[in-house]
Amino acid sequence: MAAEWAIGIASKAAGPILGKLTITAWQRVSLSWIVAWRARGQVKALHLPVPEYWSFRRYLSGPEPLAALKSGDPERVERLAEDLRRQPFGASWALTADESSQVVSALLSAYTQGLTVNEAIEVQSSATRAEIRSALIPPASVFDSDLQFMAPLRAKHAKILAADWPAVQRFVHEFVAAEDPATALRDWAQNRPSWLGQPNSQALLWMADLASDFGLNTEAIELIDQGLKQGATPAAYWEVRRELLREAPTPAAQRERMMHQAGHPLADAIIAALDNAPARALDILKTWETPEAPERALKTSMQCQFLAAQGDIDGAVRLARLALENDEITGPAQLAADYLLHRGTSRESRLHFSDLEISLELALDVRNRIRRWRGPSHRAVATAIQAAQALGNSRMAWKLTQTSPNGEATVQEASNKDIRQRALIIAAEIRPDNEVVTLLENESDPLSGLEAKALMAEHREDKKAALELWLEAANLATTPSEQFRIGLHLAMHGTISSKLQALASTNEDLVSDIKLIAEAFSGVAGQFEALRTRARQRRPLAFALYKYFDSRAEFAQAAQVAANAAEQWSDAELWFTAANAYLRSDDKKAAVECARHALATANSQWGKQEDVWRLLIENLSAVGRWAEAAEAAAQLMSHDPHNPSAVWALVECQMRLGQLDEAWRTYADFGGKPSPRNEHEAIVRIELWRRNQKAGDALSDLLKVLDAFSASKQVRVMATKALLGAPEDLPEAVSEQIRTRFAELLPSLEDVFVPQTVDLDDPLATLDTLVAQIPDTSDLDRQVEEGELPFGLAASVHHRSYVELLACRTGTAFSGNAAAFNQEVSTAISARNLEVVVDVSALEALGHFEQELGDQLLGYIRDIVAPLEQMLDSIQALDALAHRSTMSVGRTSAGTAQIHTIPEQEADQRFSRAKHVHTRLQGMRCQGRSTRTNIPSAKAEGKVFVWLTALDLAMDEPRKPLWCDDASIRQLAASLGIESFGTSALIEAMRRQHALTDDLATTLQAILINHHHVGSVFRREWLEAAAVLDGWRAGGCASYIAWAPLGIAPEEPVRFVLEALTRSANDPGSVQGWVEATSRWLIRIGAHDAYSNLVLFLQRLLEQSWLTANQLPFVLAGVRAAATKADIADPFEEALASHYQGLTETAGPELASQYVRGLVQQTEANDRWVTHRIILTSN
Repeated sequence: MAAEWAIGIASKAAGPILGKLTITAWQRVSLSWIVAWRARGQVKALHLPVPEYWSFRRYLSGPEPLAALKSGDPERVERLAEDLRRQPFGASWALTADESSQVVSALLSAYTQGLTVNEAIEVQSSATRAEIRSALIPPASVFDSDLQFMAPLRAKHAKILAADWPAVQRFVHEFVAAEDPATALRDWAQNRPSWLGQPNSQALLWMADLASDFGLNTEAIELIDQGLKQGATPAAYWEVRRELLREAPTPAAQRERMMHQAGHPLADAIIAALDNAPARALDILKTWETPEAPERALKTSMQCQFLAAQGDIDGAVRLARLALENDEITGPAQLAADYLLHRGTSRESRLHFSDLEISLELALDVRNRIRRWRGPSHRAVATAIQAAQALGNSRMAWKLTQTSPNGEATVQEASNKDIRQRALIIAAEIRPDNEVVTLLENESDPLSGLEAKALMAEHREDKKAALELWLEAANLATTPSEQFRIGLHLAMHGTISSKLQALASTNEDLVSDIKLIAEAFSGVAGQFEALRTRARQRRPLAFALYKYFDSRAEFAQAAQVAANAAEQWSDAELWFTAANAYLRSDDKKAAVECARHALATANSQWGKQEDVWRLLIENLSAVGRWAEAAEAAAQLMSHDPHNPSAVWALVECQMRLGQLDEAWRTYADFGGKPSPRNEHEAIVRIELWRRNQKAGDALSDLLKVLDAFSASKQVRVMATKALLGAPEDLPEAVSEQIRTRFAELLPSLEDVFVPQTVDLDDPLATLDTLVAQIPDTSDLDRQVEEGELPFGLAASVHHRSYVELLACRTGTAFSGNAAAFNQEVSTAISARNLEVVVDVSALEALGHFEQELGDQLLGYIRDIVAPLEQMLDSIQALDALAHRSTMSVGRTSAGTAQIHTIPEQEADQRFSRAKHVHTRLQGMRCQGRSTRTNIPSAKAEGKVFVWLTALDLAMDEPRKPLWCDDASIRQLAASLGIESFGTSALIEAMRRQHALTDDLATTLQAILINHHHVGSVFRREWLEAAAVLDGWRAGGCASYIAWAPLGIAPEEPVRFVLEALTRSANDPGSVQGWVEATSRWLIRIGAHDAYSNLVLFLQRLLEQSWLTANQLPFVLAGVRAAATKADIADPFEEALASHYQGLTETAGPELASQYVRGLVQQTEANDRWVTHRIILTSN
């Protein structure tokens, strides 16, 4: 780096006015990741055993492997080869000694390729440095190779010198091999080595430039003197150059020195600049033409300073970039980074954020280039630190101060006094107090120590201690930047630093702002109002106003101030500040909105994205908005793929959303299977194991979690449940392990897993004892079975999954509402281009159709959303039905146990029905509700009912139509102002809109009826099609008749049933079923005249030509079943008497009596006796 002229005329250097800036870490891919990835590729190419990636990477992340490679120590490398052979890197990992040596070679190659040149310079071992050079530097002479590690400007000049001064090759070789180049230069200046010979004047001046590059100004001045004595040219230039290296106490002293060199354009230009005439200085400098590269470099630096002094910072930046790109001169770029930092620190527009980003970029570029030749890169690092902090990236700033593995600073940078002091202040802002205390013990600068202690006191909210420390720090502050920084902190304690007034002449606005803040905080009348007014114009004052309210715990007002300022200045930092203030005021909704604004506003270099994503995850999860939380978690994980917090956050969100396969892939394939760090993560890990790792060889994963959290009862409970579901066909050794764990776990969980003694001689007695404790729900069950209450209520009553009960339903589905049918059809038509909420009852109904037909019905609606709770409920249903259980135990009305059994085929079908619903849900958007519940009755209960969540979601604003196949829920929806429709109405809507043909629509309606869907309008063609599907047996069509609408004329259903009886007369079961269904319907519509309806119906039946003595018992059984259930008298006697009377009038008594005796001959004795009595009394 050519020497810079620091005369302080470029621009006002005001540091950031904001105080604490806590920010997200600067991310980069770790070296272990690169080495593991590259080494595996090389090993595979050599046809050697390939290590499993994640365990290989974890091994390389340890303290020894990469350190051994870095050391170049043959013994350590040999130990590394031996250690590799012992590692468990997968089943195929088995190495010979020769193979392990080849793997180490691959590791060394991958390691050197993974290092940047900057990192290569930090490697102190000569053996490793040689390896790095061979990997990074193309083959050339030793001299050319050595020059790669010199500053480019000095390297070019060295090659020119080699012709007249061959010793330069030895000089360069020794210089780049030295442990510390600056120390080597200092030693050689004091004790010149013999191999240097007698350098000529140009060599001495070259060494002077080299010394100045490393800040060795005294040595550089001495070398220039020696060069001038030997006749160095141009002498005038080197005399000016020498004076610039001498420290001048004041600008006036520097001007006086330059006056002695007047006549040279460089000196004349500096004099003009010191006379506040930068434009004239530029004009003078343009007259200086020089072919020498070092002189051109100094000229460029001066031009940058003069441009900045006249306010043309953009021109200075352009010039500096050209010098950096074309000639690799870093000095002007460093100046440009400083100028942009100073201009961008105010952050009063988005352009200032761009200034800070470019400043950071330039500073890091300068740092990296200087590192290549192991020069003093600390100044560039200091600029980068300040830019990162101003961008809100304190964690990146912290990493810039720390050496590996915690940061990216070199040892030289981290040990620099300025960097150490900055590290201490940053630590006080973002690191734990114990780390700050450790740094304080090693820091000798009293001002930095006081600032750090003051910040720690601020964090503890110890205002008194903080104020005392700030006052002490103010007494020690010397530079304007220090005085302004500390003065602002004092102002927010209501105190004005005594030193500020002296700075007012050159920084009037800043001093005025700080005084206003102090007076407002101290309660001076009218100053708070003034602060609020001026806060609308100046960002620092807006931040101070925010702090004013925050310090008084008026968090809502603080948040509003920050949000208003964030919107005015498009400031992500202020949006995030507002989000945190809203959280403190317990307004999560506003906090989430501000956090989202922060992400939308943020620049690429802003460092708090991770913190914002964490805020969103935490607060969206707290209110059950899992889809949005998952999105934030995915963003966090993509930003930092191997951050365990990000992995666990995304996994939990995906599991909460029912995305179980995705959760496992996130955890196992992308997240590297992080170990749980707390009880909550342990429970999630156990659930992942239960669903994905039940095989015997994975048992150790579960046991590790259990052992790590054995003190947690909840973890023990979840682990026990997981082990209870282990497969039966495990190896005996694994089964024995499980039995051993049960023996350890169950005694401590007897309140959860209650032990029961079973009477093997009378197991039913034990079941009677158990079910006696179950409440009697028979009345509620009856009301649900008869459609008086929503079917989903049974899920709440019996603590079962809603989807499970739908999948297991074998009775009637009360899905239709004939009275509202046309309105529901209209709703379905209008909902075509809307967002519609679907209930799982409708999805269960779609399972009756072919997949393509179901898709067609779903596709009719533009956008369908389902409640997230029902998605999760479907998972519970699959878990419950996965075992294909064929037996269950219920409770009779007498309180005794009743065993129910189903065929294995039915168990399979139930699981398939639940699987269909779950698959449908997976194919659509599932959404959580905006509030706990919108339904008044549910609010009173204070519970979430899964079967009501679709209606609840439909009530979220904006309100949406509901597609549900439970008529009771749709009636409730109507009472709450929600439009709804069922699948039957949707089919009719599609028919009317010509989305379905008439025949297909009729077939679909018939399929619903065939599956016992009842309550819809009476359409003869639907019934006939359904009856055909049933083979005219009394199946779903009979159920439809039993629950036919009340408003239709009785003759239509009766006529249809009589036809059905004619077609199924030879099936006694169907005869009884049709008759019972019709009788039940006639009782429903008849009310007080129900008995008369049954008499009339039985009369019609007795008149049927298909009725014989064989069918009559089943006809009577059907009528009587309905009558008995409704507590209605037996209509047989009256109906038969009427029938007999008609026969007598038509055929005469003898034939009539003969006919009826024959008709009743297979009925019960009492029926025959009644028949005889009718005949005798009639005659």
